[in-house]
Amino acid sequence: MKEVYDFCYRSQVVMIGAVLIMATLSTAPVLAKSRITSTIDAKPAAKLTAEESKAVSVAAGRILKHVNDAREDIQEEKKKEALEDIEQGLTLVKIIEKAVPPVKVKAEIQAGDIKYQHEEEERQTLIPIFEELDQVDVVGPTKEVKKEKGSKSGKKRPVSSAVTYSGIEFTSLDLNLPWAKRNLIRAKKALEDNRSDDADMALLNIQTRGVLFGLVEDYLPLREAADNLKLAEFELKNGQTSEAKAALTGASDALKDYEKIAGENRSKDVKKLHEEIDDLSGKLEHQNDREGVTKKISSWWDRVTKWLKS
Repeated sequence: MKEVYDFCYRSQVVMIGAVLIMATLSTAPVLAKSRITSTIDAKPAAKLTAEESKAVSVAAGRILKHVNDAREDIQEEKKKEALEDIEQGLTLVKIIEKAVPPVKVKAEIQAGDIKYQHEEEERQTLIPIFEELDQVDVVGPTKEVKKEKGSKSGKKRPVSSAVTYSGIEFTSLDLNLPWAKRNLIRAKKALEDNRSDDADMALLNIQTRGVLFGLVEDYLPLREAADNLKLAEFELKNGQTSEAKAALTGASDALKDYEKIAGENRSKDVKKLHEEIDDLSGKLEHQNDREGVTKKISSWWDRVTKWLKS
């Protein structure tokens, strides 16, 4: 009889426990299913080599040169020469469009049983300009136009002292290729219709709205290091040793900042590089092989820009 009682008692306990568990589960919060989800996957159709990227960058820089030359031709009423410069710019646009691989974009959006899917190839809009940051005929006129436009606001941006030596007040330069193409076509049509003012305005639009400068205040250590190395090379070629040394110091300081966030593997290479820069900077005045030193600085710039792109 005791065994029957124990069995009944245990059965009651199990049943009560089950009821409590079911009650707990029924009152637990239920995670709601998302009403809408989305995924976007973007993959380049191919990858440019370092040499190809360099060539694209140079081509973009040449577009800016022809834009400025065309504006000068218009001011001097040289219609034929201005049209030639515009045509050169359009040729470079076509070269870049053919060289830069498209990006395959796949988008999916779903809400309940309604699903949207779309795949297309998109062209790269912004073309970075690395190779010609030290070329006055490419960057100088564009920078001056943007400075004039920006000065109307009365705001001044802080600039690193080392960067100031050649007047370069940015850490990156990108060309909006579709915008440049549209305005080159407008300028060509305007000139052909003898509307020189409209042509000049279209070219001005490229310089002011088609070029994006990344300023020093948008502090990016690798880009600042790259710019200062290119600046050091430029100053040394022109015999400005003290300015070159200041730029090297700026590059080293930026790399020391980058070392802190570069990760364990790369930080060792970054440390080695800024130590090499400091070593050269300390004895720069006593270097007789100026050509060899500029080549070394150029090789450092190559290394930093590869880190920037990877």
